[in-house]
Amino acid sequence: MMSGCSAASAVGYVGKYGEEKMGWMPLCDRITRFCNRITVSVSFSFVAMFCFLALTLSSASNLMSRLP
Repeated sequence: MMSGCSAASAVGYVGKYGEEKMGWMPLCDRITRFCNRITVSVSFSFVAMFCFLALTLSSASNLMSRLP
């Protein structure tokens, strides 16, 4: 999940700022709908990742408290 969030962030960054060395131009000034969608998507992805992390830590804590 973390690698997916990182990859989506990289795509969003390149879409917003471009990469001049590679010849990729920024898209957000021309295609605002793409940038809005990628922002919402990446935000929800990171929220889901942190919820998953909290669930994992909670489960581990409950498991450790049950051990004799």
